[in-house]
Amino acid sequence: MWGLLQQLVQDRTVQVPAIDLEVSQNPEEVRRLGITLVPSLVLIHNGREASRLTGEVGAVTVTSWMQAAMETV
Repeated sequence: MWGLLQQLVQDRTVQVPAIDLEVSQNPEEVRRLGITLVPSLVLIHNGREASRLTGEVGAVTVTSWMQAAMETV
């Protein structure tokens, strides 16, 4: 899903900073974020989780999720 998110950011379909968190290399951060399923997208706003999307999904789903999540922050 990281490649898809990178493409959406590059195409300016999604306009937020994005990072790739390697689960095996960052176990404390994974625990802190409560990530139990991979892949997961977590939208953080003002230091708090605003929305979460888990599972392998396509561009339309990611874009729709991001647009809806951004409306709530």
